[in-house]
Amino acid sequence: MTPTFKIRLQPWVIFFTFYVTQGQNRASYRATMSHNQDQHYIDRALSGDTRAFEVLIENYKHMVFTLALKMVKNREDAEEVAQDAFIKAYSALSTFKGDSKFSTWLYKIVYYRSLDYLKKNKRQLQTTAIDVSEE
Repeated sequence: MTPTFKIRLQPWVIFFTFYVTQGQNRASYRATMSHNQDQHYIDRALSGDTRAFEVLIENYKHMVFTLALKMVKNREDAEEVAQDAFIKAYSALSTFKGDSKFSTWLYKIVYYRSLDYLKKNKRQLQTTAIDVSEE
């Protein structure tokens, strides 16, 4: 069977989808393209191009928010965690070595930011009103 190619144009990014009969080949091809594209935007962001980091945010905002929401169980808190995670990722971008995918590195940041958030909120004194009525 002859492989077919599809090209979908989206802002800043071109996605190539390679269809073959074996699903594993398709997944590894997509991962390679994504990894290469991520590295391109990472390099541009490191050279001072803030728009390049905006592309990374756009590509991963759903993953980041979904993980944060699953961990903190509150939409507003998840938005805060996601924002903190992207700020941390931007400030630590120079430490990204490329040994793993950018999404894996970012996932780890979101995970630990979520844990930090949960620990911070757990330490706060939580009080509950108790109705004591005498019979």
